[in-house]
Amino acid sequence: MAEVRGVGGVSFARDARDVEHFIAGDSLRGIASVGVVFAHVSLAAGALGALGSFPLKMTNTFDVGVYVFFVLSGYLLGRPYVTAFIGGRDLPRVGRYFRNRALRILPAFWVAWLATLVILGTSGSSIGRVLAVPLFVQTYFPSHFAVTIVQAWTLGVEVAFYVLLPLLGAGLAFGWGRRGTPAQRFWVVIGICVVIAAITFKLHTGTSKVDYNAQHRPLALLFGFTPGLALAAVSAFAPRWLQARPQIGRLMSNLFYAVFGLGLVLYVATANHWGPSRHAALAAPLAGLVVAAALVRQWTDGHCTRVLDNPVSNWLGKRSYSFYMFHYLVLRLIVDHIYSHRGKGPLVVMFLIEMAIMVPVAWAGYQWIERPFIVRRAPWRRAPAPAVEPEPAPAPSVATAG
Repeated sequence: MAEVRGVGGVSFARDARDVEHFIAGDSLRGIASVGVVFAHVSLAAGALGALGSFPLKMTNTFDVGVYVFFVLSGYLLGRPYVTAFIGGRDLPRVGRYFRNRALRILPAFWVAWLATLVILGTSGSSIGRVLAVPLFVQTYFPSHFAVTIVQAWTLGVEVAFYVLLPLLGAGLAFGWGRRGTPAQRFWVVIGICVVIAAITFKLHTGTSKVDYNAQHRPLALLFGFTPGLALAAVSAFAPRWLQARPQIGRLMSNLFYAVFGLGLVLYVATANHWGPSRHAALAAPLAGLVVAAALVRQWTDGHCTRVLDNPVSNWLGKRSYSFYMFHYLVLRLIVDHIYSHRGKGPLVVMFLIEMAIMVPVAWAGYQWIERPFIVRRAPWRRAPAPAVEPEPAPAPSVATAG
């Protein structure tokens, strides 16, 4: 593998084959999805009013799950662009990139939108407002219908990132090119992450505290992807450095997990005192810490904590997108048909009912909606042609040997 010198004298690999698969990626996404579902179930069950402020604080901690989605997208989607720029290679093909993104997110999302429309109706919204949801602009054209598929706002943010990522890559390639060393290009990426985070977080804090849609518009939340982009830049050199220092790598991973846990405690403790913007300023780094903890361990010795690498979390993580997309429709049906005459329902019971229904729904969604399109995705870069080994020189014949 060809390499050049990078930050601190550490080698930058010209390809990232040793970090292509993120072991904990699916599990983190699955656990984050369950957290978001728990938060929505808590609100629907009326547990906040029935059980006091403690459930409210606990529910607020699961908002971090949304930022885990963003950090994972920043890392997994940004890594091919970032490592190509740092390593001085050609950027991934834009056509394949957009095709893969469309095949991955559109089928399940549009089916969930259509199912919500057919089962729950328009909720009095105009056709234009209903169509704003599958077009990812529901936060700009809010409606009562958008509330019935409330989780879709995150896809609007994700799609904005999908569009801006190759534009950012093209801007780097055109404006900076392959000038300088990989170390210099690394710091260019880190600097851009800081600038994006600062500008978009300023937009976030500038929105009204009572304007839900303004707080959840794409440009006001792009800072959530920057920890992932920074980790993508670090992945260009960190694996080699950590593999040579396994004890330090494991210690760093454990430290990141510990800081993440302490950060969640702070997040809970400040639930009734901090506003949404201050919590967002904490949630994004916390999501980055838990992703970094898993990555550092993998880069160090190729392993992952069992909490994030076991049959249950892996199974759920693989099907987490359908789980996430259909959970709110199922929750509305539970509320309307099971709890409509009972008022406030017990949180645990409603959550268990939701999970019992969502497990087969997520399986069916992945098997029949997602998977047929996933298998049609193409690699971002064409695989290099296999090297043709030269034929060995013929051995001298007995007649000419002497």
